[in-house]
Amino acid sequence: MQPHEEWLYKAERDLLSAKRLFESGLNDTAIFHAQQCAEKSLKGFLAFARLPLQKSHDLVLLNNICSEYETTFQNLMQFAIFLNSRDIQFRYPSEILEPTHEEIVLAIKFAEEIYSFVKSLIQRN
Repeated sequence: MQPHEEWLYKAERDLLSAKRLFESGLNDTAIFHAQQCAEKSLKGFLAFARLPLQKSHDLVLLNNICSEYETTFQNLMQFAIFLNSRDIQFRYPSEILEPTHEEIVLAIKFAEEIYSFVKSLIQRN
């Protein structure tokens, strides 16, 4: 398996995990995996394009780097912004322990959009 394929494999597993956890009512964990899907998808593109992998969880940064190589990544920016802090926001006790139903639905949708976009872009090239 090529490095980008490994990243996309892990991204797909996070997406599946997010969906199953959401179905089980484990929304705080589901939203974490949605963010992870997006992060690993973007890193998969970086690996495919042979760009330096970033040791960062910042989806806006990762998306901007991808955009320098492929400008259509700018179409994903609103998804990256929404998901950007969702990896830690609900992982620890705070005022808000769980994402709302709407938040988790959007998180999974946006993660799937990023994953599908990257996978489609790689398949075309």
